[in-house]
This record gives sequence, C-alpha cells and structure tokens, in this order.
Amino acid sequence: MARPLICIVLAAGAGTRMKSGLAKPLYPLAHRPMIDHVLAATATLSPSQTLIVTSKALRKDLSGRKAKVIVQHPPRGTGDAVRTALKDLARLRDADVIITYADTPLISAQSLKKIVRRLHNDAPGVLCTVRMQDQLQEFGRVMIDPAGHGQAVIEKKDLKGQDSPFGCAGLFGFRLSLLRGWLGRVRATGKEVYLTSVPALAYKDKSPLYALEIPFTEALGVNSQTDLARAEGLMQERLRAQAMARGVRLMDPASTFLAADTVLGRDVTIEPFVMIGPGVRIDAGAYLYCGCRIEHTHLRRGASLGPFCVARGGTVLRTRASLGSFVEAKNADLAPGAKARHLAYLGDTVIGKDVNIGAGVITCNYDGFQKHQTTIKPGAFIGSNSALIAPVQIGKNSVVGAGTIVTRDIPADAIALTRPNLELRPGAAKRRRWQKNKSLHQNKTPKSSA
Repeated sequence: MARPLICIVLAAGAGTRMKSGLAKPLYPLAHRPMIDHVLAATATLSPSQTLIVTSKALRKDLSGRKAKVIVQHPPRGTGDAVRTALKDLARLRDADVIITYADTPLISAQSLKKIVRRLHNDAPGVLCTVRMQDQLQEFGRVMIDPAGHGQAVIEKKDLKGQDSPFGCAGLFGFRLSLLRGWLGRVRATGKEVYLTSVPALAYKDKSPLYALEIPFTEALGVNSQTDLARAEGLMQERLRAQAMARGVRLMDPASTFLAADTVLGRDVTIEPFVMIGPGVRIDAGAYLYCGCRIEHTHLRRGASLGPFCVARGGTVLRTRASLGSFVEAKNADLAPGAKARHLAYLGDTVIGKDVNIGAGVITCNYDGFQKHQTTIKPGAFIGSNSALIAPVQIGKNSVVGAGTIVTRDIPADAIALTRPNLELRPGAAKRRRWQKNKSLHQNKTPKSSA
C-alpha cells in the first residue's frame, strides 16, 4: 500500500534584502505570487496534505490557499521549521515528505515527480543538487560518494580545501519515520537548526540520501530584486516555450510577456511588444497586433486587438470582433463582427453584432459616484467624436451622427444628431485675410529719419 504524500513549503523568510514592505513569498512572478508557483507544482503530485510553515507576521497573508498554514515562532532556521510542521503530523505513522521553499518558484513538477519515484522505490531520502554555475556560487556544496549518495552539505565558507561540482538545491524528499529521528538529533548552530545537517546524519546511519541532479534554474532562490528580475526572465522563457509548443506564433518572443495563467489557443498570432496580464484567455486564430496591454479579457476565435490597444476589466471580444489603434476597453462585451478601429474608450459597454464605432467615441460610464452601462444594439452606427452618457441604450440599426452627445435612449432605426447647422459665408476667408494684412500694415512703426 502506497504511503501518503505530504508537501511542506517553508515560507518564513523575512526578505529584508528585497528592500520592500511586501512579504517575499507574495512577490509576483508572471503575475502570480511566488509561493503559488510552488504550490501549483506540488499540487500536480496530488498530496494528501500540504503545509506552509511561516512566521506570525505572514500567517494572515498566506492563508486562504489550499494548504494548512503553520506558524514557526520564534524563527529558528529551516530544520526547526520542519520540526514545527512535523508536530502537526504527530498522528501520522509514516509518509513520504517533500520539502521545498516559497522563494524557489521555478521548481518544476517533473523534478518533484522524480523525487516521489525515488521514495516509492524505498530510498530513505532524496537530496536535490545542481551542477554549479557562476550565478549560484553561494550555494552550499554537496559531497557525493561514488554510489551517488549525498554524504554531507557543507557551506562554502566551511569547505577548508574541499570542493564539489554540486550545489545544494534546497529541495528534499524523506521517509517521515526516518526524518523524525534525524531532526531530533540535529544540533543548533548558534540559535538556528538547519535542515542541511540531516544528510550527514543519514549517511552516518548507513541510510544515505540519493543525490538527484535537477536543472540549476529550478533551484534559483529569490532573495533580492536582482534575483526576482532573473527569475522573471527565466519564467517568461518557460511560458513562451510552452505557448509556441502548443502552436502559438510569437513574432518576437523576447518582447512578449505572458502571465502564469494565460490560456492561448492554436494559431494565435502575437506581434512584438505585447504584455499579457492575469486572467487572459485567447482562443484559436485570434490576433494581437504590436504594443497591446491586456488583462482579465477573453478574445474569442478570430478576434483581433491593436495595435497599441488596452483591454482590461472583464472585456470580451467575440468571434471577429475587433479593437484597433489606441482603443481602450474596460468591462466591454463586443458581439461578433463589432468593431472600434481607432481612438475610442469603451467602458462598461455591451456592444451588439456588427456595430461600427467611429474614431474618438467615448462611453461616459462614470458620473463621479457610480459606474453605469451603455448598451448598443446590433447594427448600430456610432459616428466619430460622439459621447454616450451612461446609462443609455442605442437602438438596433440606429445611427448616431458624428459629434453627437447622447443623453437619453435612442430607438431602433432612428438617427440621433446634436450637431449645429453649418453656416457658410462665401468669400469671407478672402476678406478676412485682406483685413488682417491691412491692420498689420497700419500698425507698423515708421522708421525715423536720419
């Protein structure tokens, strides 16, 4: 019978080097808090239970997730944090335990599954390593015996002539029954108890941890804004590669930014300098022109956006709907074939099938106190530079003339105009120029005589 699987995420780091008031586990990476990337990876294992170990200060911030939050107080190192978690598992006789960190958001489900397979094959534990790279030289070194077992983790400052090409990734797997015994024997270093002391004890007990090498990028810890920027770049590379593998065309991948929850269909085309925020779904065949910013928006099959367009706040573009240059839409629902090609603001608006919205149109949705909705029925034509003062409804197949200010509902098939009559004065421009030139000539100051 398979043992239950427990995932423990250590999230008590203060993040002082981030120089920010935001808790480090909540720092966004591809518009998702770092800890949520870790939880998403562990969730692929379908664990029996997930525990987050954090400080008193962060308990409230980390609650509400599909994990139990446990407080380590006072904070006394990673080993003590795991001890705190194990107290909550006191009634559990045995299990497989995976331990990872909230500030290593690039860990993959594939690496976690490799740990689980080793534990299922009766390894006492797994110690994840990385091949040392210049940017990871601060990692503790892992001493590995010829059989591929971790003998000990030694901090760089304590190497004393020893060295190893492998760094400690900080990701572990253990049999719970064995981990309890080893942690009970770990001595404090100063005021802290370190989890990295366990491999040496396991090796001494002839129950060595299997050394599992994982990609170095997955072990990248985020401790500063520089680390966060590096992790963002790596995450974006991963998301872009996944998108293109699904049949998405990115004209310039390096200038395209995706969110962790972005859903992209086949044959979607994205031009350069597009930024996609959270809550975006783009169906097959949709097209994003250059310079767009999009979040909380759904583009249906064949819809298009941009160039230089903003869509946000629950906007939906249905089949063949289109928003063009310098258009902003917020909570707007465009029916099939509806279009606003340029220079418009559409806020809290429901737009019917095949509606045409001209340049400079504004739906005035905010009265200073509340937001109101504008409804434009199918087939209507909204002329350029019109302002629709919500709440208002434009009837089916009606026409709003250019420059019109609409303050009440327009019935179907009507024409609405607030444009004044054009006054035409033949020859007036010529007379005006003559009068202006005459006035300028008369006002010139005469030159004084010698």
